[in-house]
Amino acid sequence: MAEQPRKITREELYDRVWKTTLKRTAEELGIKYVELVDICEKLRVPRPPHGHWQRLQLGLPVEQIPLPEAAPDIPVETMVGLKKERRVINKVVSTESTEQKVTEPSLLTENIQASATAALESAQVPKSNVTQLPKATAAILNHIRQVSSIDFWVDSLDFDLSESGLATLLGLPSDHRRSAKSLIATLMEANADFTSFVVDARTGMTREPNSLRISIQVKDGFEWHNVWEEAWKFATAPNPHFLTDNALKLLQWVRSNKNTGEPTEQNRIGRQAYLRGSYHHIGDLFKEIQAKVQPRLVVEGERWGPFKVYFSKDQPKYFQVGPLNPPLKLSVKEVTHEELLRFRTWLYAELQQLNLPRGDEMVGIFHFSDRRMAKACFSDWPVGFCWDSKIREFFDALKLMEGIFLEYQFESGPGPWLVRCSLSEGWKWSRVKEWLREQQSAIPLRKKYGLSEHSAALLEWIAELRPEEYLGNLTPVVEDHLDVDMGIRTEWSHDNLPAYLAMLVDEINDKTDFDLRLQPWHEYSKVATRIRVKKKPAEMEAVIRTVQLLGLSQNKVLDADRIKAALNELLSN
Repeated sequence: MAEQPRKITREELYDRVWKTTLKRTAEELGIKYVELVDICEKLRVPRPPHGHWQRLQLGLPVEQIPLPEAAPDIPVETMVGLKKERRVINKVVSTESTEQKVTEPSLLTENIQASATAALESAQVPKSNVTQLPKATAAILNHIRQVSSIDFWVDSLDFDLSESGLATLLGLPSDHRRSAKSLIATLMEANADFTSFVVDARTGMTREPNSLRISIQVKDGFEWHNVWEEAWKFATAPNPHFLTDNALKLLQWVRSNKNTGEPTEQNRIGRQAYLRGSYHHIGDLFKEIQAKVQPRLVVEGERWGPFKVYFSKDQPKYFQVGPLNPPLKLSVKEVTHEELLRFRTWLYAELQQLNLPRGDEMVGIFHFSDRRMAKACFSDWPVGFCWDSKIREFFDALKLMEGIFLEYQFESGPGPWLVRCSLSEGWKWSRVKEWLREQQSAIPLRKKYGLSEHSAALLEWIAELRPEEYLGNLTPVVEDHLDVDMGIRTEWSHDNLPAYLAMLVDEINDKTDFDLRLQPWHEYSKVATRIRVKKKPAEMEAVIRTVQLLGLSQNKVLDADRIKAALNELLSN
């Protein structure tokens, strides 16, 4: 017999669903099976997995999932057994309450656009509109809600659907009899304009016949977290953190006593959390939780685990000063001398500012996880396979003064991107600033010696080489550094580059105190060029050497110090 309307606590509901089947429990409470499932989700009450009761009947061992502690956002009780009309009213009231929650920003981003948030808050979704959505649009919105990881800097999320994929997206059974043309026509109705994004469905974008490309395009002024929030507004039962189904299960595992706080293999985590599909994406699910849930989830472990996870109220501290996030619109798609020089010039000027550190603090250069800031700091970046290694090439190619170096992190998914400037061992910022001031006041080599542009560029490169870069007194292979490090571009062919370098070296030797000499260098089948670097002897040293050579011509070995002392005595009289 159905019970009268009354309140039920999480603990009582937990005891009921593990005592008998969900169908029997729903009948006892006077509600439908799907309503019982919704209540369990709302109160975060774990349910017996598929096959639980069959295993009990067969006398096989079963595992009961413990009831996790209630988080602040989880209700401790709810009403059950209400009459139908009362349940409808109650559901509408809870929907309004849910919609107010959805409009609050939930992602931990540093640069949330006030206008974007206001637009989403004003975009209320009536309950009738949710149920009246075209089936194709509802399916695509659900697809957005179940995407665990989207690169924060991209403008669109595209996915191509074959004929079988079209049917799967629409939730059709495997034995459906609809034609591919009919499926495409249904999904073409998904084209829609939302507050933060646009859904665009097109055919003929791939080689496969009867395929469809669906593109989710973020509007200017909005971020992907805005898209997630708006997509969840159309869900009949949104979860408070806008997590995908698997991420929500993983969050429940993190909060349960199954998470012992010790490193756990990913397969064990996946089984205990009852994740659907492959367990190889657990790392991405942890990233999703980190981006959407407070307090911050700390994940220790390599990409494939084992993982040690726990919550921390303290946000990670990557630097003590910054981030500066300069709107330089750097082009890092390809490494060029001009962009490297532009960034280095800005960095040196910024480090000399009085409000920057004087001790040994780390300085945050870039740190962001939103499209707006990415587009302000960078004009373009590599895409496709190994994009992260390609963007690192830019900062690897950046030659900085001795005493400072850059560290960086470019992650896919929700980010963030991070570049920071640190000190070498034994250095302080006061010493760095002093060196920069000396360089700023020094006369440029081109002006000091009256060199041509390319000769000055070659000499500046040699002067900036660190001791560990030399091979004896030989520079690195010059041809490898002409374009990016020196900015030297010539119409001379590669075979004639040694002749061009000889011209530059002759000019430097004629006008400066350097004594450079080209040294052919063989690397496997490649013939390249290094430069032997020496300084011309001073006038005193030249005279001493001449006197020593005169003595040798008369079979006498003259001491350099005695010659120098005699010369000083003569010059002082």
